[in-house]
Amino acid sequence: MRERKPIGAPPETLMLSGIRRAENTKLKWTCYDQESCKTVELNSISEIGEIDKTKNYWLDLSGLHDGELVGAICQFFSINKMVGEDVMNTNSLAKLEEFENFIYISQKVPFEGGEEDLEVHQLSLVIMENVLISFIEEESDFFLPIYKRVNVAGSRMAKFGVDYLAWALMDLCVDQTLSYISQLEMGLEKVELMI
Repeated sequence: MRERKPIGAPPETLMLSGIRRAENTKLKWTCYDQESCKTVELNSISEIGEIDKTKNYWLDLSGLHDGELVGAICQFFSINKMVGEDVMNTNSLAKLEEFENFIYISQKVPFEGGEEDLEVHQLSLVIMENVLISFIEEESDFFLPIYKRVNVAGSRMAKFGVDYLAWALMDLCVDQTLSYISQLEMGLEKVELMI
């Protein structure tokens, strides 16, 4: 079901604008460094506690329809609510914006829908000093290869900071897009042979 922010709603209104793809939200908090990695599911943002500047953190939110949760994330990490509004507007174009204490990136990712339909999901990233926050429309196993790499002690993913993690997530999106384009090309070749 497609949802829209009401016309005339004030700026910084945190409401989903787009297709509601998930019934529930899921919030995962991963703390990692070169020696260890631990991922836990959170019920609320208040469970995070104090952030150790010597470690890297990844907050992964799947399901974008909960404006209160997105607002709580923005407040906890001092993120401008206009960015929260962008996160929840899944109809917006890809973008990159630099702010004083973080970088915001939004990009589209193609997924196969039912009956060979294309679904385009939005991935938004907020990159801070040692925290990466990812927002994706619904939970899937899409990030599983990245979670596996983060969990390998001593790996490049564990050794480098959250900027490398952000690059890996964006690279995964590019790989997904190229895979989908390749499938389209094969379909077009079959159509050309029939003509």
